[in-house]
Amino acid sequence: MSDLTAIQLESIKAWSQKAIDSGWLPKDASNELDQVTLAAPHELFEQTGRPLVVGLFGGTGAGKSSLLNRLAGQPVARASAERPTSRDISVYVHRSISVDKLPEHLPLNRIRTAIHSNEIYRQIMFVDMPDFDSVEIQNRELVELWLPHIDVLLYVVSPERYRDDQGWRLLQQHAKEHAWVFIMNHWDKGSDIQIQDFNSQLHNAGLDEPALFRTNCSASVLEQAFNPGTQPSDTNDDFHELQAMLTELARQSIISALHQHGLLSRLNALKAISDPWLAVVDRETVIAGLNSAWSEYWQNRSTSLQDSMHLSFAQLAAKHAQTESFLY
Repeated sequence: MSDLTAIQLESIKAWSQKAIDSGWLPKDASNELDQVTLAAPHELFEQTGRPLVVGLFGGTGAGKSSLLNRLAGQPVARASAERPTSRDISVYVHRSISVDKLPEHLPLNRIRTAIHSNEIYRQIMFVDMPDFDSVEIQNRELVELWLPHIDVLLYVVSPERYRDDQGWRLLQQHAKEHAWVFIMNHWDKGSDIQIQDFNSQLHNAGLDEPALFRTNCSASVLEQAFNPGTQPSDTNDDFHELQAMLTELARQSIISALHQHGLLSRLNALKAISDPWLAVVDRETVIAGLNSAWSEYWQNRSTSLQDSMHLSFAQLAAKHAQTESFLY
């Protein structure tokens, strides 16, 4: 949690508790504050100049793991038939990056880490998350735990399931917290009509210029990626454009901007909870109560002030009397 968000949260909690104790707000008014997630990607790293954290997010059969394997140029993530049995997070990170500051709520026993020396991704850490539509509740919970620690989410879909409702609900819930990149994988089985429809769907969701790429991660393409000396195949996709965009996003200035973007979204989440309290405090009944409380407060303070002054005057008079007695 960054210092700014921590300070802001504690300040709001302290204010709300005083308001509750004074009867200005209902007793459960501040409960929502405990549900606000303030975790951020930088918490994962000790060093400054941290890498860009890229998460692969999508439903069953979208090919997230195959895409990560093509990006890596080696089989680092479980894919295809193995996927339903995997409940782990796959992390692909350069050996120069130390990921030794994982928060306690992230289960270490469910993280598979692949260390590499690929200079292209020196400043990128890839996180392959379980399928968000998995029947296993623990898998969905693991996705929710990791989402706050992601800078850029690669929303991976397939031509057959790009209209999945569960994915859209999660997208709408976390849309403002991350940068989103949309990928229609299995492009060897897709069509221009499907990509156009998906693009229209993104526009209708309020994304005017979505970053949308087509990728082909078929067995033959992966074989070429794992063995550069093999005969190249015609992929007819946007893989290299995607790769170039990710390396561009890994610039420190952009990572810093993404951090500020995430910070702003978390502060806005706090604001969305606390703003309605102003309407509650502004009610005429509350204002009347404040006037009554102020009158009572002033009377008590006045009495206390008078008692204090009386005591001070009495002490001063006694001291003055002693002085006069000494003079005479």
